[in-house]
Amino acid sequence: MLKKSAFLLFVLSSYFCSLFALSLSVNAGKENSENYSSIHIREDFSFKCNYTKNDEDEIRQVQCVFPREPKEKFEKIKTDFFTIDSFIKNKKYYVRIIAHKKMKLFPIQSKLYKKQNIYAANSYKEASHWMIIAFENTLPLINIEKTPLVGLNFPIMMGEIVTPYVGALDISGLPIELEQIKDVTEYMRIKAAYEAGNYKNLAEDVDILFSNFPNTIFKSELLLYKIRGYHQTGENESLLEVSKEFMREYSDDENIAEVLAYTANAYSSVGLQKDGEYFYSRLFKEYENSKFAALGMVFLGDRFMQSGKLKVANTYFEKALYKTSDVEVASMAAIRLANMALTQGNLEKASELYEKIIEGNEKYLLFDIEKNYDNARAFANRKKQKTAANILIAITHNLQTGDDRYEKMMRDIGLWLAQTSDTAVAYTALKNYQTKYGENAEYAQEVEAALDSLFYAPEDANTTALLEEYDLLQEKYKKEEIGNKAALQKTRLLYSLKQYQAVLDMQNSGAVNEPGYFELEQKAALALVLEELEKKRCANAISLSQEHNVSIDAGYDEGLYECAYETGNYNLAKKTSIKHIKDKNERLPWLYKYAKTLNKVGEYSELVKVANDVITLSALDKTNSYDDILQDTFRAYERLKDTQGMVKSIKELEKRRGLVYDDIELYVSMIKLGLKEGDNIIIQTYTNKVMQLQDKTSSYSQSPFVEFAALQVLKLQKKR
Repeated sequence: MLKKSAFLLFVLSSYFCSLFALSLSVNAGKENSENYSSIHIREDFSFKCNYTKNDEDEIRQVQCVFPREPKEKFEKIKTDFFTIDSFIKNKKYYVRIIAHKKMKLFPIQSKLYKKQNIYAANSYKEASHWMIIAFENTLPLINIEKTPLVGLNFPIMMGEIVTPYVGALDISGLPIELEQIKDVTEYMRIKAAYEAGNYKNLAEDVDILFSNFPNTIFKSELLLYKIRGYHQTGENESLLEVSKEFMREYSDDENIAEVLAYTANAYSSVGLQKDGEYFYSRLFKEYENSKFAALGMVFLGDRFMQSGKLKVANTYFEKALYKTSDVEVASMAAIRLANMALTQGNLEKASELYEKIIEGNEKYLLFDIEKNYDNARAFANRKKQKTAANILIAITHNLQTGDDRYEKMMRDIGLWLAQTSDTAVAYTALKNYQTKYGENAEYAQEVEAALDSLFYAPEDANTTALLEEYDLLQEKYKKEEIGNKAALQKTRLLYSLKQYQAVLDMQNSGAVNEPGYFELEQKAALALVLEELEKKRCANAISLSQEHNVSIDAGYDEGLYECAYETGNYNLAKKTSIKHIKDKNERLPWLYKYAKTLNKVGEYSELVKVANDVITLSALDKTNSYDDILQDTFRAYERLKDTQGMVKSIKELEKRRGLVYDDIELYVSMIKLGLKEGDNIIIQTYTNKVMQLQDKTSSYSQSPFVEFAALQVLKLQKKR
């Protein structure tokens, strides 16, 4: 039974598809804050609708079977509640409804008063009308109750008894005879013809109706349809004749604003501008807030545009666009403004206007498909491929099935989107073409090439498969731009996988011909150098940095210096350290490193200068961590044959860290200096120190030479 509490708040959407006698309609609504949707399937004859259930006794699929295939088919329908599609099997036509949520199936047996026997709903195997309700949790509209203890048992056998009924009644409560309502039928036929766009014989049909039913109550409506028909066909003089009659007899009619708009436009069209201005003036003053006032502005804009007064025309179109709340009138104004902007080269404005039409009333683009297609091409040729594609997407959404232009539009949508940054959308569009038309389609090769040029990887794409795909593209488009781009895409993928050596190996591929490869190569080389530095593989790190001319960030200079120094690349070590000798916070350690490399490269004069700064800064910092630089200083003085410098540096060294075994070689050098210079004091001083260090460490490697030098001094002293 129907729920008494059922409350339909609003209809969310409605879809209707008629396949000749077979019809299918879809509606959506809300009851008690819960959404639901209903499907009605009707035919002239009874047909079966079978269903399958899951383990929870819920319907998951319904299939309705028809003995023949309809001449027209519908596109697949998909909502949150279900998917509806159709197919042919064993020469029978099936409509299939797949549930996404809960679903109930009901046969609809209308006009029960004509039935002699009434059966329970679930006993019907066939019906000419079936209803399916899809819902979230609670079944709407219908309340299925348990069978009461006392009630009716189906089937109810009525025998020869049929419930009497009375048809439609007139205002007096008397039955309306069929002859009395023929004018209603004719009126509805004329109305339907106009709404279907059949304007050619509209006026003639109205005149016939007037002849047959001179007292029809629909005279004002029929005159209005004549005016509308003449407006659509551009028969302005005929329109003016009818509008005069309408305004004379129905001056207070609710549709007078519409008649004024068409009349003003008709007068202007036949060259009677003064009359046209009069009716425009009436329209704008008396019906300022009517949608037809805005429509009149569009008509006026058209007149000024035809006479070359583009600025004035633009003003009227803009007034109409921003004045009206009517979608159709706004679309008329917007399309005209877009055409003007496109002609004048104002692509941004034209694109913005088209996007507004697409968002608010995309079906309007069907009024002039060829013009809009041409405009789409114009956008595409001027680097506005996204707008171009959106125009065709809007048209194809509403294009009739089987239209010859559909495939070409599908191709253009994909090709144009492939030239934008929206790669994922382009990929989907091109794939849709391939799926719909196959590999032997007219534009299959163009689409495949565009798809190949995208190098798009869906988020769930397998990495190994992608690498293989890029290799295939390189081979397929060898020495062509797509092949080069495929190589670059492979390089990018390898870099993202941190396969840096593989990136460097791509320098022998077509990737080198593409902008961006050198940057990737440098980044990969740098990453590889840093990896080698971190692993202390200095030789590899230095070799890579030199081969690829890698510029390493200053933050890694310490590791680079250590590697360079360790592998004997002292020039690189020097170059690295010299960058930091003026750093305020790190000057001392880098100055020390710089001094160490000066010793290695033989710049002894510079070394002694820098070493003095190292010792001075060490004293200020109260640290002896860098005192060994005095050993290098001593050797520098030695090579420079600067005796005083040698003495100065060894004294400073002993002063800073005392008598240590590490300096024993320097003391031996001082002994040699004393022997060379004949300076017995130096000889005696440093032979004593060497012997002290040897006794202290029990190491006598210098003994023969030192003892000989000491003996020489004693001999000289005895002679004296």
